[in-house]
Parts: sequence; C-alpha cells; structure tokens
Amino acid sequence: MFVLGENYRVTLKVTDNKTGVSAVRQYDITVANKYAQGWMFLEEKGTGADISMILPDNSVEHNLYSLLNPGAALGKPVSITATNFDVTDDLSTPNKRIYIQTENDAIELSSLTLTKKFDIGYLFFAKPKIIKPAYIGWASYLDRGNPWQRMGVAINDGQLHTNMVGGFPGIKKWGEAIVNPAGVYDYDIAPYLAGGSTYAATYQVVVYDKKYKRFYSVGMNALAAFPAPASTVFNMNNVGMDLLLLDSANVLDRYNAVMKDGGTPYLLQFRTIASADDPVVTIAKIAMNAPGIVNATALASSTLTPHIFYAIGNKLFKYETTSNVTTETFNLPAGETVTKMDYVKAAPGTGLQRLVIATWNGTEGKVYYFDISSVGDLGSNYTHVFNGFKKIIDFVYKY
Repeated sequence: MFVLGENYRVTLKVTDNKTGVSAVRQYDITVANKYAQGWMFLEEKGTGADISMILPDNSVEHNLYSLLNPGAALGKPVSITATNFDVTDDLSTPNKRIYIQTENDAIELSSLTLTKKFDIGYLFFAKPKIIKPAYIGWASYLDRGNPWQRMGVAINDGQLHTNMVGGFPGIKKWGEAIVNPAGVYDYDIAPYLAGGSTYAATYQVVVYDKKYKRFYSVGMNALAAFPAPASTVFNMNNVGMDLLLLDSANVLDRYNAVMKDGGTPYLLQFRTIASADDPVVTIAKIAMNAPGIVNATALASSTLTPHIFYAIGNKLFKYETTSNVTTETFNLPAGETVTKMDYVKAAPGTGLQRLVIATWNGTEGKVYYFDISSVGDLGSNYTHVFNGFKKIIDFVYKY
C-alpha cells in the first residue's frame, strides 16, 4: 500500500529466458494527489476565508479548504505564502511550506493534503501577545540554480521575527521580535522582502519600515542600518516616502521599489550585492511618468523585461523602467476591479511569461491569464478566464 507524500523506489527487472541475462532499472516516485501543483487563491467568504485552485490542466476546484478542514474555519483573510523548496525546520518532514495569514491567526497548511497542521501558537516559540500577522515565509538563495532556504521571516503587528535552520538539532520556530538599530521595537515593517540570490549576499534580506520610511537589513537578532557608503542616489536609511511595491527587477539581485511622495510616484532601484571596492547599493531614483499608479489596486514587476504592471479599476498599464513611459495595455470588463496581480517569468507547462490577474465585480471573482511576449507585451487579449470565485485577496503558486 502506498502512503500519500512518501517516497518510493520502483525496481523493474527484465530477464532474457534464453541467455539468463537480466537488466534492471530503478525509478524514484513520490505519491501525490490532484492538488499537488497549481495556483492557490485565498478568498474572502462571508466573515471568513476559503481556498480555490486552478490546476495545471486549467480545471478549477472551489471551496477546497472548507472541504478538507470542516472543523477548522479560517478568519478574515490577509495573505497566503508558499515556498518552492523544502524547509528543514524539523517541525515536520522536510517539504514545501504553505502559510495562511488571517486577521487573528496564522496557520501552516500541509502541502500534501491541504489540511491544517499548526496554528500561530505552535509556529512561534512564544505566541505573540498581539496577533495581526501579515506575512510568514522563507527567504531563499540559489544553490547551483536551485532555490534553498535562507531565513524564515514572520511579520506580525508590524514587528519582524526570524527563524534560522541549519545543522543543529531540534525544531526551529520563530522567536521574539527583533529590535531596530537603537535596540527598541519602534518600527512598522511592510509585508515585502528583498533578498540576495547567493548565500554570500551582502544584504541577505532587506525590508522597509513604514513608520520611519527607511530600509533595514535583517540580521538574526536585530535590524541593521545601511553603512553610509551604500547610499548615493538616495539614502537607504532615510527614504521619506510610502511604499507601494517592493519586487524583483529584471536584473539579478536588483529590486524595484515603487514609492509615493504625496501624490508623486517614484521608482527607487537598489541591489543586495556590494563589496569593499564597490559599496554602493542605490541605483536609480526616478520620478515616474505613470499616471494614476499612486492609486493602483494591484502592481507586479517583471523579472525578464524592464516593466512594472499596474491596475486602476479594470484598466491595465505597463510602465517601462528604462524609458519612463507608461502604456495602457488592456481594459477588462466594465464593473470589475483588479484586486491582485502576479508576474510569472516561466508559467508552468508553457515556458512563457505570464501575468495572472484577479478581479472582483461585487458578486463574483474572476482570474485572467495574459501571456507576455519577449518584449513585455500583453497581446490583444487574455488567453484564459476562470469564473466562480469569491473575492480574491491573495494568491500563490503551489509547487
């Protein structure tokens, strides 16, 4: 009998009856179910939440969480995160991790069965006194082309908690919130992470403080300011603007930070790699020619072309970082508002760039796929549309 999630080795042996010579071939397999891969959508459903999936064959499965967890209802949804690599935190068998953040809890979901494993009280060594989770997940780096865990990061009530794995025994959980460079908890972190692609990155994880409008480098036990030589184009320690998006750019180890100063949008670009010979991390500060972006309902940055996509109501726009030019690219049906978008540089099964867009018309949520050309064009129409969702708050791809 095979067990879901377990690994097995299948051995095939063929023998020539005349000569008695045998040949053997072995295959390693993992037993999975139909929900092993696909887009997971966190939806607002009445006063609670649920999950739907779009599977690789473009079939849609609704109400999955409530179907599989009838006794563990979710509260008001905030965000969903997932890794595309195995995490060795020893809380359970190494596997990919899925976390759901709600208004008053955070849970880890089994990546095999989509059933609830742990709540926020078990994920932390000491349950936070105030529970307002915004993000739980793992920053990663590339190890010979494959993503690998770097640091667990949890953002709860604006405070940042860390989790480190390694060769030491015992379970690894999130600890107490870490302090800022002044040794106090006076900060409010936005739910975005920037991280270097190599293990030896100068600044392994970078976050933004909404209260004092500045960047921090994340250490195991404290937030750190950037050294003075790191900033030339703008001051990483004193940005003075509100963050709208922090996302990977189209150059390795470079990040796009879309900001607003009152009603004026800016693009700030920085990198996570520096050296003694070249300590500067700031790259650009551009007053964006991007009409309406300060009121965008969703934004996403391309990692293959120099573009940032954003939505205002039902209208989609493409901003080009190199030319500082914005183009209105598509109008979705009237009455729909984009609630979330995400860019994928290689859509599974296609190898194409793709923009995934969720909308809401007041009664129904929809999901659209746009395949993107090599120069960042959306084309004349979407390739797929999926109906029957509740209001989609967040989504992530399950590997």
